Amino acid sequence: MEQKIKLSQCMIVKNEEKNLRRALSWGRDIMWEQIVVDTGSTDRTVALAEQMGAKVYHFPWVDDFAAAKNYALEQAQGDWIVFLDADEYFLPEDAGKLVPLLEELQDSGFHAVTAGWIQIDEDTDVLQSRKEGKLEWLRTARADGGGGFSLAGTQVRIFRNQPGLRYQGRIHEKLCMAGGQVRCMDAGRELSILHTGYSAAEMKEKKKTERNIALIRQEIAQHPHDYKLLIYLGDSYFQQKNYKEAAHCYETAVLYLPEDLGEDNIQGAMLFKHLLLIYMESEEYEAAAEAYE
Repeated sequence: MEQKIKLSQCMIVKNEEKNLRRALSWGRDIMWEQIVVDTGSTDRTVALAEQMGAKVYHFPWVDDFAAAKNYALEQAQGDWIVFLDADEYFLPEDAGKLVPLLEELQDSGFHAVTAGWIQIDEDTDVLQSRKEGKLEWLRTARADGGGGFSLAGTQVRIFRNQPGLRYQGRIHEKLCMAGGQVRCMDAGRELSILHTGYSAAEMKEKKKTERNIALIRQEIAQHPHDYKLLIYLGDSYFQQKNYKEAAHCYETAVLYLPEDLGEDNIQGAMLFKHLLLIYMESEEYEAAAEAYE
């Protein structure tokens, strides 16, 4: 049966030949077009994308993720956009839910869809999910037979193709609606994006942490009281094990936290978790007690 809507899959890439085949394969049968915007690859990324039938465009990297993503959106002709990174994908059962879901939403007032987002390692399989309080945890199994849990957040990666919906932010960019709010339908229980890009090997190979620190610092220079940016910067230093700088960022972020952060604010929870780990490791017990309170 012919689809009632046209889907445009968009992504921006640089040196993603390792991930690109999977990134373009999961939705190949349901996408009306697949758009790949290359920002300066030196490997086989562009050739592979062309070989797989994607529309390839080139955009010079200007230290701005929103600018590159918005350029990709300008090329899309479909009714809805699915904007995943090259190191993200849907499992087949979730990909099969996309078209029926969006066909139902076509005449609604929703601009976008919120999906689950789970960080996994390359050798990890997702088995099942379970609810604990307001957080969603996924049971995972590793190739060595061991198991574990991965915390899942949410992301807005599926949205209408309309001029007012564009990204803002040099890094950790956010989808925004010109002159209003983005109205999202919550499909976090039905759809889960799997992400592999934060594995230690991936971060080291692509020098993501160093890049992120530079971009976040540029954003903070313009928005010095943005607690989310300060937490992002602290997280980057924490990944580098530069705990002194991480603590400074977290402590500064605390000064600008909203009065009612909300018990389901994962970013705020991680801020205090990391602060407690740093303080306990350095035996700053009074500071740890204060952070705990």
